[in-house]
Amino acid sequence: MDLGYRVAAVREAIQNPGAPGSMQAVTDLGHDQRYYVMVRGWLMYQLRGDMSLLETTHDLNQDALRVRIAFIQQAIRAIDLE
Repeated sequence: MDLGYRVAAVREAIQNPGAPGSMQAVTDLGHDQRYYVMVRGWLMYQLRGDMSLLETTHDLNQDALRVRIAFIQQAIRAIDLE
């Protein structure tokens, strides 16, 4: 599979963590030694941004942010444990 499609799949997984195959898309690219650092950095950057948003906003999107934060934390653990 082409790298561009794999990156797009990870982006989609982060935006829709509950979709089927989301975790698989992240771990497939994250377990590839060539791209591990890129994927982990991307996830950490997204996690920090989402946590900042969660702390500063008090709207109805907090549940969606919490779901994405949990997904990202799980994805980081999954690619780190490989």
